[in-house]
Amino acid sequence: MVRAYLFPVLNFLFHAQLIYMAIVLYGPALALSQTAGLNIWLCVISIGVICTFYSSVGGMRAVIWADVLQAIVMAIGLLAVIIQGLISLGGFKRTFSIASRGGRIEFD
Repeated sequence: MVRAYLFPVLNFLFHAQLIYMAIVLYGPALALSQTAGLNIWLCVISIGVICTFYSSVGGMRAVIWADVLQAIVMAIGLLAVIIQGLISLGGFKRTFSIASRGGRIEFD
């Protein structure tokens, strides 16, 4: 009984993972190809090899720490953009008055 359902589920998960990996590899490769003027397939293969090598040599612990550091840098960047935006607009009060005049604030 379980065997009849197991293969289709595993087959679906396998193909979903293949599609996910294709998107994850193609997105950065497309950006690199457009900015550097390189062949798209060279970029896909290069990114795949570099990421596989990085993960296998450093291990998952290194990948997790790199992701944590990246999240911290992104959070600091987000806060810096918010603070700089508030400073350039004249503070919270002026920012909210501009937003309310433009109809961007709705509290229902």
